[in-house]
Amino acid sequence: MLTKFYSLMNRILLVEDDEDLCELMQEILQGDGYEIEIAHNGAQALALNFVEPADLVITDVFMPKINGLETIVELRKQNPELHFIAISGGGEETLSLARKIGAHATLGKPFSCDKLLRAVSGLIGYSRRFPRPSLV
Repeated sequence: MLTKFYSLMNRILLVEDDEDLCELMQEILQGDGYEIEIAHNGAQALALNFVEPADLVITDVFMPKINGLETIVELRKQNPELHFIAISGGGEETLSLARKIGAHATLGKPFSCDKLLRAVSGLIGYSRRFPRPSLV
């Protein structure tokens, strides 16, 4: 009998075609206790999330094959409860569009480690540096 063990860590699907930025974000997020899965385009993200759904998707907006906006729309069809952070160097207009189609938070490139961790913690909780505020 095969038994699947589920991680107690929040699982983040990181979708970024810039490999250097992707590696840096992965190190930051793993260092803060999150489980990270990597996709370098929207098509990979759709396949990975179908096999093992994430708690949060962080996606670049401008990518080859399937861009970040299309990725958000398609992943939302798979899981309407999924949280999204859109990242882009394309300016506020691009980030505003991402919010309109379903991103819960946006970050303009370049962004700081603290901004990234605050955005993640605000959506899915558990951060060593920025715990979700108590509701009590």
